[in-house]
Formats: sequence, structure tokens, C-alpha cells
Amino acid sequence: MLPTNETSNFVHPIATGLRATVIGTIGILTISANCISISVLRLTKQIPYIARICLINLGAADLMVGLVACLPSIVPAIISEWPFGDVWCQISGISHGVSVTVSIWSISAVSLDRYVAIIYPLRYNQIVTVKRLMWLLLGMWTLAIATFFIPLPTKSNFIYYRYSEANCMCGLFWEYPWFCVITAIYIPILSGACLLFTTVKIIKSIKLIKNQVGPASLDGNSGVNKKDVKAVKLLIITTLAYFTCWGPYVVQVVFESFFKEIAIHPVLSFCTVWLANSNSFGNVVIYILIYSSFRRNAIMVMKEAGKGNCCPAELNDRADTFETSG
Repeated sequence: MLPTNETSNFVHPIATGLRATVIGTIGILTISANCISISVLRLTKQIPYIARICLINLGAADLMVGLVACLPSIVPAIISEWPFGDVWCQISGISHGVSVTVSIWSISAVSLDRYVAIIYPLRYNQIVTVKRLMWLLLGMWTLAIATFFIPLPTKSNFIYYRYSEANCMCGLFWEYPWFCVITAIYIPILSGACLLFTTVKIIKSIKLIKNQVGPASLDGNSGVNKKDVKAVKLLIITTLAYFTCWGPYVVQVVFESFFKEIAIHPVLSFCTVWLANSNSFGNVVIYILIYSSFRRNAIMVMKEAGKGNCCPAELNDRADTFETSG
């Protein structure tokens, strides 16, 4: 990592055109996919309100990754230096960390919502309320911002995040092993534990109901239906995608923090960082592949946008409505 106002004789082993193409593609896909996702989720009234808010929050966090961290990195990929100054570098670093943190926490919030809806169906409306959801979302953003702001006061000039020549971006800097360990533990590990616990409990509950009452119970009033089963599949796939994209990067930075004398090859570093960033549009791809209704509504939103109508009427889903909460 270099100070943002310094350059070196480093020559990136990946060609400039290829670097810029990869970064530009990820940035544009992240922004466009999440704009579409937020529009579809906002207008699809058939999706329960609590789940919609959590998924919109997820889309907003991923959109911020594209706008603040990914897209601006096209320029340094071409000119091999960070031209936007130290202040924007700090903004980019904090925003990037906050965005990916809120992203996985939003997925965890959906899993908790589904857990309560299936395990405690009769108490769902008392346990899960809009007010509690809003406090939860506020807590997510506040804690994430505080976490990635913490290293700044350790520097006399409040310049902590640096430009990475290998990654062609400013941010996600792990100078302190304690900072790396803390964020690695309570962001991916605790979130993964929450997702694993809720998913296992949900699957066991669904299997128990099927064994006791039979498959027909999935269409009855047992608190579980076919949309619940599909929602569990969505959570599993989304979680696996997150850890597949971010896992290699987390392992790399933990290794680098404790073995600073061992240099990571620039190609490997570039690939792990931008594989991780690609997760910010991966969620929308998963929605499109799994739910035909999401595909239809996304096409409708794009057609309306093409006509200059930014606020199309409420979207009408069919029987396979994209739904993640009861």
C-alpha cells in the first residue's frame, strides 16, 4: 500500500486494458443491477414489508460499493495512481468496508426474520415489528461506520486508508493485525454462525412438519409453505455466494497481517479483491436465476425506464412471487 500522493516504479503484471475492463465491468454491473433490484423490490408490493426493507437495505449497501469503491477505480487502473486525493481515499475505504459489512448483515437479518416466521409463527407479529427493524438497520450502519472509522484517529493526520497498486483501488487496508482479526471475526464469522444456526433450525422445522403432517402441510396453515422452502434455498445460495466471493480475500488478508514478510503476488491479490467485489452484483443475479417473477418485474422496470417513466405502477406477480418472509 502506498500513500495516496506517492508513486513507485511498480509495474502491474496484468495489462492495463484488462485491469480497466474487469474493474469497469464489475462497477457498472454492480450499479445497474442494484438500481434495478431496488426498483423491483420497492414496487413489488406482494413481497412482505419486513423482507422487502431488508433486501432494499442490502441493495443500497451493494450499490454504494459500486458507486464509491468500484467505479472510481477505473481511473487508477488506467493511469496506475490514485488521482482523487487522500480525503476521497478515506471516504472510499470506509464506505467499502461499511457496504460489504451491511450487505452480509442484511442477509443475516432476512434469515432471522424467516427463522421467527417459521419457528414462532403465532408470535411473529409481536416479535418482528417495523420499529424494531428500523432500529436494527440503524444499528447496522452505525456500528459498521464506527468500525471502519476506528483506525483513522491512530494516525496524526487521520489518513489511514491507502492506495493499493496491486488492487488498483483505495481502501480495505489492514495495517493492524488487531483490526484485521476483529473485523474478520465479527463480520464474516459471526454472520456466518447466525446464518448457519437459523438455516439449520428452519430446515429441521420444515422436515419435522413434513414428517408429522405430510408434504400437503406445505400448502396449509402450519406456518410453513412452499414459498418458505424457496426462501430457505435463496438464503443458502446467497450465503454460499457471499463466502465463496469473500472467503479467499479474508484468508489472504489474515495471512498478510500476521506474515508481513511474505509478499502476495499482485495477480493473486487483484483477483481476490475483485472476486470479492463481484459479490455486490451477484445477489441480483441469484434473484434473477431463481425467481421468474423477479425477471419479469426487472424487465418491466427497464422497459418503463426506457420510456422515461421512473416510477411505474405497482408490479403484479404471479403464483411464483419472489418472497422471503411470511
